[in-house]
Amino acid sequence: MLCKPNLLAKTVPNVVKDIQLVSGEWNTKGSVNQWKTYVSGKLETTNVAMEDIDVMNKSITYKPVDGECLNYYNTIKDIMQVKPKGTNQGSLVKWTLEYETKNDGVPPPNQYLELLDNVTKAVDAYLLNA
Repeated sequence: MLCKPNLLAKTVPNVVKDIQLVSGEWNTKGSVNQWKTYVSGKLETTNVAMEDIDVMNKSITYKPVDGECLNYYNTIKDIMQVKPKGTNQGSLVKWTLEYETKNDGVPPPNQYLELLDNVTKAVDAYLLNA
């Protein structure tokens, strides 16, 4: 979905309601997309910058620039890395969240890790049925 992240809303509408380009060009470092996703059953809108693209390591780093998550976290980054399992054997997706809470009372962002897991599972199911 690197080439067309806006297609996620069509392929996994129960997890991603919509993705729109806000600034820059699709799939370029520094571009900002508006994601409307279901987090713990609630619709959240977040503007997310594509902070880094590492083609060699097959990874992308996203960083929210505004949205509800920034009410609780000073910083939060989603790092997705895809690792091929072998010829015609598919791939594994690894998500890493790097975050700093606003205070000690804020729990880890498990709801966002669950969102990323749900997106991955939904895309996997979609691709297996395609």
